[in-house]
Amino acid sequence: MTNILIAHQPQFDFQDTPLYWYDHSILKTIFINAFSCLIPQTEAFLVLAIQEIKEQIKDLSLRNEIEIFLEQEKNHMVAHSAFNRYLESLGFPIRSYIQAIQKYLSIYKVCSLEQKLQLCILMESITSSLCENYIRSYLSEYNQFAPHQLLMWHSIEELDHRCLAYRVHQELYQTYQPKYFRNAFFSVKTTWMVFKIILNMLHIQKNLYWPKTWKDIFWLLGPKGPVYLSLKGYLNFIKQSYNPGLAYLQDEQLIQMSKAWKANYRKKTNPNVIASASRNDTPQNERVNSSI
Repeated sequence: MTNILIAHQPQFDFQDTPLYWYDHSILKTIFINAFSCLIPQTEAFLVLAIQEIKEQIKDLSLRNEIEIFLEQEKNHMVAHSAFNRYLESLGFPIRSYIQAIQKYLSIYKVCSLEQKLQLCILMESITSSLCENYIRSYLSEYNQFAPHQLLMWHSIEELDHRCLAYRVHQELYQTYQPKYFRNAFFSVKTTWMVFKIILNMLHIQKNLYWPKTWKDIFWLLGPKGPVYLSLKGYLNFIKQSYNPGLAYLQDEQLIQMSKAWKANYRKKTNPNVIASASRNDTPQNERVNSSI
């Protein structure tokens, strides 16, 4: 089954979003808010790393996929930056969070191309693990709130290109030998940064010590929660036999769930907001151009 990448540039209006849009939960909503602060910076790291490497790729088909992948990631940056501006309008110091994230990621600029590419693979592995669970958990209902639509669109595109960084690595280096300590440090440090943002956001909202805030702590830390799924993404990444696309392309249920959500979404919104990225019935040269 061929995985066809298509870049889309949907528009989202966050102004009518309830304060706690995610299952009416304070903790779930704040977690997504905090995680969104990371995304423009990590996506920028991915884009710069892949752009630096792409000229070395000889396979024309893979280079074409890289171009579409870069458009997808730039579109994710734009959409999450818009969401972050909405969060800033609620009183959160988003710029200070972003500056801290930028300062941290800047230490990886001196890494070799292979090390940067391994970080890209790690980011995609963790993100894909989170995205797959989000799709399985929330695909059955149509949620009109813009952050949910943003997350579902982003999640589906992440699964569509989840194996691209790995394929680029295999094309250039043939063997896969992840650096355990460096990548473990990145995973732990990034998780800690998200938790610091969560605590700061809860403090700003005066919800940090409210018992109702923590009723979903098991969702955050328990099985199938974000922390567990991030760890799962890291453990998958360090396997010598790691192949991020294999399990997904064999998971017909997840593929059909994603396609069904896209079709349902187009019926309920402007068809130009998000288009299908199906694998069998979409011409391989179809592509929606975008600009940043």
